[in-house]
Amino acid sequence: MKKILISVIIICLFSLCMLSLVSCGKEHQHAWDNGTVTAEATCTDPGVKTFSCTECSETKTESIPASGFVLGLSG
Repeated sequence: MKKILISVIIICLFSLCMLSLVSCGKEHQHAWDNGTVTAEATCTDPGVKTFSCTECSETKTESIPASGFVLGLSG
């Protein structure tokens, strides 16, 4: 009886492990939020905007182009 109980427990644990591996590896279409500027662009340096998936919290970043110099005329 003890061997049967141990066998059942092992089978259950194995099944749970396999189930968690399948569900964790499941891919989905990311649902990205609107993003947050995490580094402002300057005249010479690009900035960074960070987006988070609303389903799995994975993040991605996009570059914000540097604004460049604006030459003005002095009067």
